Amino acid sequence: MTPPRQPQFIAEVSSNHHRDLTRCCDFIDTAARIGCDAVKFQLFKIEQLFAPEILKHSAIHRQRKQWELPLEFLPELAKRSHDQGIQFSCTPFYLEAVAELEPYVDFYKIASYELLWDDLISACALTGKPLVLSTGMATLPEIQQAVATAHKAGCLDLTLLHCISGYPTPPDECNLAAMATLRERFNSHVTTEPATSVA
Repeated sequence: MTPPRQPQFIAEVSSNHHRDLTRCCDFIDTAARIGCDAVKFQLFKIEQLFAPEILKHSAIHRQRKQWELPLEFLPELAKRSHDQGIQFSCTPFYLEAVAELEPYVDFYKIASYELLWDDLISACALTGKPLVLSTGMATLPEIQQAVATAHKAGCLDLTLLHCISGYPTPPDECNLAAMATLRERFNSHVTTEPATSVA
């Protein structure tokens, strides 16, 4: 029997970097200092996240352009993470992001509301890198489809995150027993995702 993995702590930077490389590196340094095993960013383009009609009529959504992670930061973020002895990861939110991230990330993480995007899961799996799937907004059949898609594309290291896509998470919705269900049903590594991170 394979021994269980040790818990891994991943610091979620998300979009809190203000497109400031120094701030990004400070997050990485702090994550390493407090004992995290990895740090995770997000790579998205608002033009591919939101419909043109939303961007046209919503200044708030247009302002999220300032939340985008510049591609030119990736080499330095990966190097800084590895120099600090922790892993670097990023969530791709558009298909081309998978290839853009491949030279730098130690693993990919898919957000739960992208779990139905078979092409994205397949593209990540085909790189041969470990893959982490959030399940916060998914039903069991949807998780089954995502797991099957990852395995079909050759994923050999798959972790499922039990998470709640509502922040902060109400205690009566935590349902930690779901971790056992995921582990038994899908025979994958299963962990939990804190309510403060993006699922």
